Amino acid sequence: MSNVITDGGGAKIAKGDLVVVNYLGQLWRDNKTFDTSYGKAPVSFRLGKDPIITGWSDGLVGKNVGSRVLLVIPPDKGFGTKGLPDAGIKPDDTLVFVIDVLGSYSAKSSLNPAVASGGGGALPAVSGAGDEKPTITIPASANPPAKTTVRNVIEGDGAPVAKGNLVVVKYVGLSWSTGKVFDASWDRNEPASFTLDDSQVIKGWVEGLTGVKTGSRVLLVIPPDSGYGKAGRPEAGIKKNETLVFAVDVLGTF
Repeated sequence: MSNVITDGGGAKIAKGDLVVVNYLGQLWRDNKTFDTSYGKAPVSFRLGKDPIITGWSDGLVGKNVGSRVLLVIPPDKGFGTKGLPDAGIKPDDTLVFVIDVLGSYSAKSSLNPAVASGGGGALPAVSGAGDEKPTITIPASANPPAKTTVRNVIEGDGAPVAKGNLVVVKYVGLSWSTGKVFDASWDRNEPASFTLDDSQVIKGWVEGLTGVKTGSRVLLVIPPDSGYGKAGRPEAGIKKNETLVFAVDVLGTF
C-alpha cells in the first residue's frame, strides 16, 4: 500500500529513474525504527534497476517529486521469508516507510538546451547544446595546467555544490594526451550520482565541483596528482601520469 501524505507537485517518477530520497523505516509489529537517512545524508538509487525491495519500486512509480509518501510493504514485497537479521527484520515482517522524494532524474534530464561553449585557447574547448552530449577538443600545441582548473561553459542559477553533498551529474571524460573518451554517462543513457568527497571520487572532482552552481556545465582539467597519478587506471584506458579532462553537467545537489 502506498499513500501520498504531501503531494510535491513535481515531475512524476518513472521506472528506471535515478531517485534521491530521505526515508524512515519501521517494523509494523512493534514500531521499531530499523533504518533512516534523516540526520545523515540523502540516498540515491535507480528505480527498478538497483537492488532495492520490490515494494519501493511499486510504491514510488508515478509519485511526484517533492512528495512525502507512506509505504506499507508486505513480506513478499520486502525481505520475505528470510528477513534481514542484521537490521532486526524477522522473516515475514511487514515494513513501514515514510519517504521524502527530493529528486528524480531520467535519461532525458539535461540542462538548458541553448547552445553554449567554453574553454578554448590553452584549455580544451567544450561545445554543444545543454541537452546534448558535449564535445571536447584538446588544444594541439598547449601543455596541460599543473593545477585543477575549472571553467563555466553554462552557468546555472541553482544552489552551489558543497563538499559532502550528494551530486547528480552527466559527464564526459577523456585523456589529454590522446583526446580519447574513457568514460561518459551520456553513453550509458543515464545520470550518475555520488557523494562529493575523496572516498567516492577523485580529488580533482572535489576541487573542481565545490562551489559550482546547480544547473551548470563546467570544464574540469585535472592533473595526475589530483586524478589517478602514477598508477593510472589501465582498465579504463587511463595511462600513468595522465591529465584528465571532463565536461560535467550538474543536474542536482542535495
